[in-house]
Amino acid sequence: MNKINELYTQLSTSIPERKEPVRSLKEGIGSQEITDISDEEAGNILDNVMKFGLEVLSPASDIKEYQEGVKQAATGDLMGVPRAVAGLAATVVPGSKFIREGGQKVAEKIQDTIPIFPKPQRMFDEKDAPIGGEYLNPITKEKLTDKNFQSASIGITPEGKPSFTAKNIEVDKVGSPDIQGATQIKTNLFKKKAGWKWLNAPKDYENIPTLVSVENKGKHYYTIQADFPQGINLSRYAKSKTEPRLRPTIKGFVNLGKPIGTISVRGKEHPVYNKIINKKVGGII
Repeated sequence: MNKINELYTQLSTSIPERKEPVRSLKEGIGSQEITDISDEEAGNILDNVMKFGLEVLSPASDIKEYQEGVKQAATGDLMGVPRAVAGLAATVVPGSKFIREGGQKVAEKIQDTIPIFPKPQRMFDEKDAPIGGEYLNPITKEKLTDKNFQSASIGITPEGKPSFTAKNIEVDKVGSPDIQGATQIKTNLFKKKAGWKWLNAPKDYENIPTLVSVENKGKHYYTIQADFPQGINLSRYAKSKTEPRLRPTIKGFVNLGKPIGTISVRGKEHPVYNKIINKKVGGII
């Protein structure tokens, strides 16, 4: 397993991190064949395919297959995603059944999980902008607004990048609306420029510019990871006078994890939790 871990580390560090907010997919994978998508769309596709690959892959070697899968996904063909990840999880240790089967397992997992991009109204062309913005799958471009998904997770990486994924199963009901005491829970990203700073930062998260904010019963709770095992509704509050208008919502109970740091929000101290789980039974995790 040490050899496997070493190969994984080598592969991960060999893929350059995107520094710019938008970068051409052609630059990212060295292809000159994709011309019918915008730089922003290409950048989102590249970011999400790479993120999923590196989160769930076994060690990898077939970079060509990975690149072809990214190109396929860029044309709108969802099967390019498992192809790309399967390329990352290709056989690298001869005779290893675990690694040999990794590509298929990762492909199955990637089809079961989708990325979600809450695209605010300001990022659309003015003539086409939906009031309040739109939730999108950045890989397939599918509109997801107002849909219920079986489970979801919103988090911030140590590099400060937001991640929003959901189990790709739509359901009729989310949260715990029928249980006595359940109340509305809204979630959004809370950027430093909105007025917070670290007083006591957890290791590896000292420089992140964003936290996850969970609002419930008039209070705000802050975390680096919010999980929704009872599902989530991709709610849009189009008539709200302020942003964010895209705020994933359920009716349920807030379960707080362990405090890992402290921030000041316009002069008032608040703990930051390692996670907040929104599920049927309230309390402390």
